[in-house]
Formats: sequence, C-alpha cells, structure tokens
Amino acid sequence: MQSFMGADSGLMNRLNKIADILMLNVLYLITSLPVITVGAGTTALYDVMMKLTKDEEGYIVRDYFRTFRECFKRSTALWGLSILAGILAGADIYFYMFSGMGRELPVFNYLFSVVILCFLFIYSWLFAVQAKFRCPAGMTVKKAAFLALRHLPYTVAVTLLNLLPVILVLVFPVSLPYVLLVELVCGFSGTAYIKSLLFNRVFAGYQPEEKSSMA
Repeated sequence: MQSFMGADSGLMNRLNKIADILMLNVLYLITSLPVITVGAGTTALYDVMMKLTKDEEGYIVRDYFRTFRECFKRSTALWGLSILAGILAGADIYFYMFSGMGRELPVFNYLFSVVILCFLFIYSWLFAVQAKFRCPAGMTVKKAAFLALRHLPYTVAVTLLNLLPVILVLVFPVSLPYVLLVELVCGFSGTAYIKSLLFNRVFAGYQPEEKSSMA
C-alpha cells in the first residue's frame, strides 16, 4: 500500500499530472481575461504542456509565468495578427454572402474555403512554434505555415481539436452549458495536453541543426 500511494507511484504521478492540467487551465483563464494577453497565455500554456507530456515539467506556475513574460511581445504581436486576419476574413465572407457572388461566381466558394483553411491551419501551429523556437513574429508565421503543410494530418487533428467546442455547440445546441463548464474546468488545458503530444512528435524531428531547414 505504501508503494501504491508513494510519491513515485504511477497513481500519484497521474494524479499530480491531472492536478497540473487543472491548475494550468485556471492560469490560462486568468491570464487571458484582458483578451489582449491571450497570445502570451497560449504560448505559455503550450510551453509548459509540451514539457508536461514528456515528464520534463518543473514548477508549473513559475514556468508558466516565465514563458508568459519572455514571449509576451512576440505572442501579443502574433495574437494581434490573428485577430486582424480573422476580422478581414469575416468581413470578406460577410460581403461575399450578401453580395450574391457565390451564386454568380461559384469559384469564390472554393477560394474562400481555401483562405479560411489556410488561416485555421497556420493558427493551429502559431503559438506552439513560438513556445518551441522563440523566434520573431514573422519567422514564427513562416515556420507555422511550413509545418502546417508538411505535417498535414497533424494539422487537421489540431485544427479539429481547436474547433471541437464550436462544432459540438453547432451540432448540439443543448450542449452549450456543458461545453462551457468543461472549458472552465479543464477544456483549454485538456485539449492543449492532447495537442502537445502531437506537437512533440513533430518537433522531435527538428533538432537544432535541422532548424535552419525551416527558415
């Protein structure tokens, strides 16, 4: 019984990891309240979570806020670019839907679909790349686009995880309160954990000497 409940037992390690995931969700929600800090919070969440999935984590709170501070400017710039791109895409779609162009020029249906997919795919990698490589914002976008295309199955999986709450609410509107509850308790950090498993598998193929191939 002592070894079963010991500090190094498998059960205790799993319980500690669950507690860390719950704690990270709270930290992420708190640091994302100003909205403008969502980018830095997401980068910090991925940084700690990618270490957690490899059992390389240190002090969760300290590491989270260290990454939050170190990557704040770059991550905020990336978040601002993401918002701007989303607004422009939304405005184009709104104009497109009410202008009748889809009926007159069906090719625009495919064009807008490609544009939206490209945005979602690049966004799926953006903050994980910043957390891993700590490069300037422009280079982060470039590397995110490269990884999104080169590792398309992973990209699709991460994008679906990002969209999962929205999809659930759209398909099952009655699930909205439950989705919100899960997001508040462990939704952001829980999906980040799964995504970090995927990110680590991809990043493992890019050793320091190979990073120049992504530039």
